[in-house]
Amino acid sequence: MVAACDPDEVLLFGSHVKGLVSGDSDVDFLLIHSAVPSIALRNAAFDATLGGVLAVDVLLRQRDELLAEALDPYGFAGSTLRTSRSLYLRPGAQSVLAPGPESVYSFATEST
Repeated sequence: MVAACDPDEVLLFGSHVKGLVSGDSDVDFLLIHSAVPSIALRNAAFDATLGGVLAVDVLLRQRDELLAEALDPYGFAGSTLRTSRSLYLRPGAQSVLAPGPESVYSFATEST
């Protein structure tokens, strides 16, 4: 995924992070870009199967859009980022999960 989509960060979210995996669970990844992903990459949110055994969802989002949407704690970004785990962070990039002036954490604490 990193080689194909060149993200700034890859997050794991959903049932695998929450410990709610069942036989029907897929693996959910959120790929974050600092620039607006191309139309081809935006349309690359897809369901894939690895080896015919593992279902995978891959979503691509632009960092600033994601952070703005995180202000709504009940929306996709707000609820997903509260329970996500970072799997990859490009060297020099700031995680959307790390406390800081442009992080989801700082937005969440300012709005409460």
